[in-house]
Amino acid sequence: MEKFKTEFKETNKDGDFTVSVTVFPIESGKLEEKIDLLRKAGFKITSINADSIDAEFVGGYDSIIQAIDQIKSSYFIRK
Repeated sequence: MEKFKTEFKETNKDGDFTVSVTVFPIESGKLEEKIDLLRKAGFKITSINADSIDAEFVGGYDSIIQAIDQIKSSYFIRK
C-alpha cells in the first residue's frame, strides 16, 4: 500500500497555506489512478516519477485538511 508524507508551509497570502504531498511507492500500473485521485482532491501535480508523485495544494487550513482527509480515505497511509 502507498504511503504519503505531508509538509505544511505558510504562503505569502493571509490565511493561505501550501501542503506538499509525496505519494510512494506506487505499484506498477497504478500511477494514473493516483494522479487522478490527487487531482480530484484539488492537488496540483508538481513531479511524477516511475513510482512516486509529488503534489501541492494551496488554500485555507480547513480546505487543506479536507483534501488530506479525502486522499487518506482512499487508503493512503499518513506517515
